[in-house]
Amino acid sequence: DIYLPDMDGFEITRRIRASVNQRIAEIPIIGLTAATEHEVNEKAIATGMNDMVLKPFKPLILVEKMARFAPEPYQKELKNETKDVLKDQKWREIQMKKLVDMDSLKEIAGDDLELFVQTIIFSLEALRTNYLEGFYKKNSEQIQLARHNLYPTLRNFGMEKLETLIEAHKQFQQSFPQEAYKEPGEAMVLEIIETCKEIVQYLEEQVKE
Repeated sequence: DIYLPDMDGFEITRRIRASVNQRIAEIPIIGLTAATEHEVNEKAIATGMNDMVLKPFKPLILVEKMARFAPEPYQKELKNETKDVLKDQKWREIQMKKLVDMDSLKEIAGDDLELFVQTIIFSLEALRTNYLEGFYKKNSEQIQLARHNLYPTLRNFGMEKLETLIEAHKQFQQSFPQEAYKEPGEAMVLEIIETCKEIVQYLEEQVKE
C-alpha cells in the first residue's frame, strides 16, 4: 500500500530494490493506492514498482495483474484461473438480468409497437450475423462495430442480460486477446447469439398478445 503509516510503499519499494539479494531485489511489486493523480503513478513506477492498482478494486483485477509478473510455470495456471473466475462471475450475474424492459419499449413506441419491435428484431439479427462472422474470421473490428451499433437499442429498451453478456465478452477480449478466439471466447459468443434468439422470440410473443 503506497500510503502506509510509518513506512510508505515508496520507501518499502526502494529498500526491496536496493537489496543485495538479487532474488529479493527483482521481486515484482504492485502498488495499491486510492490516489488517481498522474504524479503518484509516475512516482510509483520511477521508484521501482511494476504496476498499480487503484482502490477500491475487484480481486479479479489484482489477480490479472499478478499473472503478468508471476514466474513462467505459474503464469498459465493464474491466467486460466482468472478466465474461469471472470466467466463464472459474470455468467452468474447475467442470469438475474431481464431480456427486455417492455414497459419502456411500449412507452417509447406508443401506437407503433409492432414497427418498433420489427426494427429491434432487425438490429438483433444484424448483431448475430456480424458477431458470428467476426468471431470466426477473427475480425475484432467487425465485432466491435456490431457492439457499437446495438448499444443504443440495448440501453433504451433495458436489454440488461444481452448488454451484460456483450460487456463480459468485451472485457474478456481485452484481458485475454490470445484466448479471445478459442473455446472460452466461443462459448461467450454462442451465449450472446442464443440470448438474441430469446429476445426475438419474446418480442414476437409480445406483439401477438
